[in-house]
Amino acid sequence: MGTQYRYLCGHCRMWHDYPFCPFRRPQPRRVITRGEIQTELELRELERAGVISPRKPFRLRWVFLPMLSLVVYFVLLLLL
Repeated sequence: MGTQYRYLCGHCRMWHDYPFCPFRRPQPRRVITRGEIQTELELRELERAGVISPRKPFRLRWVFLPMLSLVVYFVLLLLL
């Protein structure tokens, strides 16, 4: 017989035999409204026309590089 795993549920604070809670109800999906779609289309048209500048994506490197440098620092500190 194999190992029996138990999982402590963060929802109901009980132990379950599986990694999900059978008592938790699924969250309803958020519906995108026509107004949101229309706003997005208008913004894209304004960007194409050159009226507004394109939105810049979030630069993950500004988060990743400092964290990487801290990890390297601590690893080197542990090796010394």
